[in-house]
Amino acid sequence: MQKTEEAEKIEVKGKVEEAEDIDEVEEKVKVAEAIEAVEVEEAEDERQRKSRRCSRHRRSRKKVEEAENIEVEEKVEDGVDRTQRKSRREKFEEAEDIEVKEKVEEAEDIEVEEKVEDADDREVEEKVEDAEDIELKEKVEVAEAIEFKEKVEEAEDIEVEEKVKEAEDIEVEEKVEEAEDIEVEEKVKEAEDIEVQEKVEEAEDIEEVKEIVEEAEGIEVEEKVEDAEDIELKEKVEVAEDIEVKEKVEDAEDIELKEKVEEAEDIEVEEKVEEVEDIEVEESEIKEKVAEDIEVEEKVEEAQDIKVEELEVEEKKVEGAEDIEVEENLKRHKT
Repeated sequence: MQKTEEAEKIEVKGKVEEAEDIDEVEEKVKVAEAIEAVEVEEAEDERQRKSRRCSRHRRSRKKVEEAENIEVEEKVEDGVDRTQRKSRREKFEEAEDIEVKEKVEEAEDIEVEEKVEDADDREVEEKVEDAEDIELKEKVEVAEAIEFKEKVEEAEDIEVEEKVKEAEDIEVEEKVEEAEDIEVEEKVKEAEDIEVQEKVEEAEDIEEVKEIVEEAEGIEVEEKVEDAEDIELKEKVEVAEDIEVKEKVEDAEDIELKEKVEEAEDIEVEEKVEEVEDIEVEESEIKEKVAEDIEVEEKVEEAQDIKVEELEVEEKKVEGAEDIEVEENLKRHKT
């Protein structure tokens, strides 16, 4: 009778200890999962902040380029007004300055893209290293999880407050950026309206000049017919020839000016096409980064599942060993 009671007490004590061990293991697993979730959220927040910084950099660069394009257009328009007074050498120098400026801008764009790619590579390497460090740390942190649980809860409260503040700051920044974008669009529209108005005025001036030239030609023909019998006919014919030569020279200069304006417009169109291509390349790079981040998260989840399965296998082994030990104790007591 006493042996049976002692065996029952031993069995009950063993089950109580098993239950306590199971609760302790479960608690450690929960704490480890909470720590890992916090670290994953921190990595995601860091990635979003970097993405926002990149987008802000692109928008600021785009605004600068638009302002520079407007400045170039104004210079071209000013050049149209001054072409009648400038020599061919000055015109070629302006064209060379525009070409040099475009090459400098292309070099700056290439440098910015290389820096962005280097930053992305460093970010991927850091994430891989962080994942490996997390795997090593977890084995040590599971043992210290109970003591660390309270600190984690305090850190989570602090983190929630910081995220709320960051969300408010982000909202304010987005509103400011929207206001700036609206202001830039309005300025662009104003510049386009001014450009259209100036082109209309130029067309009207050209038509007026044509009418004056036609009237002058009519008057000149009448004078030639009336003075054909005069002694000064030869001198007037020579004057008319000089005027005709001068007009041909001016027409040639107008044609040359028109060709240069068209070349400047073609350069501007090519630059805009290159900007669109750069934006598409950046979008594809961002998509690749997101895919890489998802792959890293999946690997972390797989590692967690494998660890949980290993813990469950170890628990089953411990339970089986304890059951065998209890049975052996019972057999000994019965004998």
